[in-house]
Amino acid sequence: MVIYKVNAYISIMKKPNIIWINSSFIDDRINSNHYKEKMLTNIENILNSGLYILKINDIVEVNRRGKGLSVLKDGEIPNYKVRNLTNFGVDEEPDYVSKEDFIKNKSCHIKKGDVLLASTGVGSLGKVDLFYGNFPATVDGHITILRTKENFDSGYLKAYLQSKYGQIMIEQNTLGSTGQTELYPKDIEKFLIPIPSPEIQKYIGDKVRKADELREEAKRLKKEAETFLYEMLQLKPLNDFDKDMFSFVNSNYIDSERLDSEYYKTKYITLEKLLKSKKVTSFKDIIIESKYGASVPADYTMVGIPFIRGNNLTDNEINIDDIVYLNKKLKDEVKDHHVNTGDILITRSGTVGISAVVDEKCDGFSFGSFMIKLRIDMRIWNPYYIAAFLNSFWGKWQIERLQNGAVQQNINLQEIGRIIIPIISKENQDKIEELIKNYINKKRQSKQLIQEAKQDVEDLIEGNFDMSKVKANS
Repeated sequence: MVIYKVNAYISIMKKPNIIWINSSFIDDRINSNHYKEKMLTNIENILNSGLYILKINDIVEVNRRGKGLSVLKDGEIPNYKVRNLTNFGVDEEPDYVSKEDFIKNKSCHIKKGDVLLASTGVGSLGKVDLFYGNFPATVDGHITILRTKENFDSGYLKAYLQSKYGQIMIEQNTLGSTGQTELYPKDIEKFLIPIPSPEIQKYIGDKVRKADELREEAKRLKKEAETFLYEMLQLKPLNDFDKDMFSFVNSNYIDSERLDSEYYKTKYITLEKLLKSKKVTSFKDIIIESKYGASVPADYTMVGIPFIRGNNLTDNEINIDDIVYLNKKLKDEVKDHHVNTGDILITRSGTVGISAVVDEKCDGFSFGSFMIKLRIDMRIWNPYYIAAFLNSFWGKWQIERLQNGAVQQNINLQEIGRIIIPIISKENQDKIEELIKNYINKKRQSKQLIQEAKQDVEDLIEGNFDMSKVKANS
């Protein structure tokens, strides 16, 4: 192990950018992007951190790409792709491959504790997660598997690669142009890894592992909330329908406002009958206020009016990790387009029908035109039940039926008012709120720990790490 103290470069001129590079930093990559001032400053900061520095292959026993395998509907072994990596834990919806392919292709096997690095594609390349599943699984050829040696902490490595220093290292060693970027194992070999004491590695790695445990708990609570909802509705999701090219519809089910054939598919008629067998009401009778979002230019600023966009909505949750801000000059344009705690937001264009309740973290935020705000009487209805129903099978098929449009699907307030919803006790509605809030909180705690681990790595490199935290934790 070696502790460095070096100067990687000297800046000669800013425009045009001319840099004198220490010859020891010139490798087999002779292109200007590889030697940008940002890249060299990053290396210099790592080398001058006062920590031991190793190359990544000194701390891993596996550095290889996965392999593309044939995906099967009835496959038995999970196969993870770049889309499954989130930086906050491996997503739970992989594809599946056959056990036979799994046995034949050991090079793409992953184990508990492996670090998975997205290595292909703009926007995806550089995402990194710790695989913490205790079951057989594989990754495809766009993910690099990094398996640490026994005396190095994989959670620490994940946090380092996700830190700003790791991300610049990834950017520096990426090959290709827009849309065709690649990060190969031979280039990953060049990564410099600052190595703190085993105690510090474990302290940071434990945060990553705890985050994964919280994420798994959040998944369990989400499933519990879904199960409880269907129990209270006394209706289960149904997917087995005849794929008739045409059907005869009783005149009782003809709606004068919808004469398009799609609206009268057999499955919709069947599901409507089942839903109406329960005690139901329509949305037009429970909404007391509604509003379309603000249509403003996408001219965002670093600070200003927080602005919720459609892509901030996921089922039952508003993700504000990448919230944007509008210039305060637009306050008059958005003054009537704010949300309050307890309001429901629903996407009305593009991916239609995603619904979430506004909580205290988003109180007072403005919201965009691709969404509709709904307000209900919370003495009678719990907004978390309303949103959960809209996101459930029994809400989604109604939205699918009611939406319209040629190229891009849309739904309007009149159509939302036609959605029917079962009436359940306020007590059970409140129970659904409790379960949803629990899983959202676990998910947020998980993300917070990942952010803390990343910040700890950056503090280490910058000499700002507080050792008392490690001692207090031991």
